[in-house]
Amino acid sequence: MKIALVAAVAGLLAANAGAAVRTKSFRLYARATQVQYLNHADDRQRGLYGNPFNVDAKSLPTPAKKGSGSAPGPGDNALFSFKIYKDAALKQKIGTAVYSCTFNFSEIAICDASYELNGGTMTGGGPIDFRKTSFTLAVSGGTGTYFGARGQVSSAPAVKNVHRLDFVLR
Repeated sequence: MKIALVAAVAGLLAANAGAAVRTKSFRLYARATQVQYLNHADDRQRGLYGNPFNVDAKSLPTPAKKGSGSAPGPGDNALFSFKIYKDAALKQKIGTAVYSCTFNFSEIAICDASYELNGGTMTGGGPIDFRKTSFTLAVSGGTGTYFGARGQVSSAPAVKNVHRLDFVLR
């Protein structure tokens, strides 16, 4: 009995190993509607005193001064809201998106993304280098039409103040 079960499972695995993975690709367009930036420079200033890390360091780096126009510092946050459109002409709105980003060093942030579209929601995330104009995030789940979505979304400039979102899902 056990041998027959093992053989059946092995046969199914072998059959599926050769099966082609079906992908679904589509393009949408995003226009930012709101951006909120949280500068935590005051927290970094407090961290200069009594910092338990780098105890052997002779000195700690000086944080950027608030309002200096310098790059975001570690721990700073940005929240972006977007309207999502089906076409580049931005005629047919089909949803919204939100990116919640926490900055590390060198203007690189770890971002969580949520796309609320007609038919369901997709979630994802990953690093975004804000020194560049394009990026790719992993899509790691969804609801409704996008239930169990896996794949990626790439963002690149399309027209003024609009980004092209290319989804590749399996």
